[in-house]
Amino acid sequence: MLRKLLTFLLVFMLMHSLTACGGGSDWKNTLKEYEAFIDEYVELLQDYSKNPTDPDIEKKAEEMANKADEWSEKTEKVREQIKGTADEAEFNQQILDISGKLIKAIGGAGIMDQVMDGVEQEYGSEMVDNVLDYYGEDIG
Repeated sequence: MLRKLLTFLLVFMLMHSLTACGGGSDWKNTLKEYEAFIDEYVELLQDYSKNPTDPDIEKKAEEMANKADEWSEKTEKVREQIKGTADEAEFNQQILDISGKLIKAIGGAGIMDQVMDGVEQEYGSEMVDNVLDYYGEDIG
């Protein structure tokens, strides 16, 4: 379950950040909230790397999957609102930067190979190439 969630979140971030989309009217607050979500997820990965058999981690991973679905909807609404504006490029860059925190945490948890295998199985080698192209130096 955790590997599947990691794969989903990684692809979600990349699909929403490596494409030319827009953002939302109060997009800076949305980004602050998104960063808090990613920080929470990084904490989960740190807990997982310390104790991968902890049953509470599985439960929290399921909660994070639900939150990820909500974030998908939120970011798409924001993107549509600022699409084509001067804020679009900054929004997209900040999404990439925030997402980089999760990439580093996945590498730090020692599960990058598993996650990348899942990305390839679910979305193909092109998505793996996109991840490596953008975050290559952060992947451990």
